Amino acid sequence: MVDNCPRQIAGENIDTCYRVKKHESPLIQARLRKEKQMPIDAEIYKLNDGHILEAMDRLHVACVCIDQILGKHPLLNSVSEFKSEVDKAVEALANLYQKLGQFDSLKEIARSCELADGYTHSEQ
Repeated sequence: MVDNCPRQIAGENIDTCYRVKKHESPLIQARLRKEKQMPIDAEIYKLNDGHILEAMDRLHVACVCIDQILGKHPLLNSVSEFKSEVDKAVEALANLYQKLGQFDSLKEIARSCELADGYTHSEQ
């Protein structure tokens, strides 16, 4: 029997729990295969104008999550130094959100910012 492992995880038995710990679960394996298919190499990844709104959406979600999950945590709220760090994280993401919101297209971003090596934008 595996230590600290519940008898069932999401309706599956302990054998699945053991496989999860060894990254042998069929669900984890499928997820790892899917992640390997995602384009993570900058040389093959072309940016488009839709990435601006997508990035803004993700920044908003990250701000809300940090504020709601970490910002409302009793320990992090009770120590002013910890609360300050959480507030700085939200502020940094919110500032990036505002910067992105100033751009309507990747052409504008490319004119005022330097793209990292290997990233290109598609001409529209």
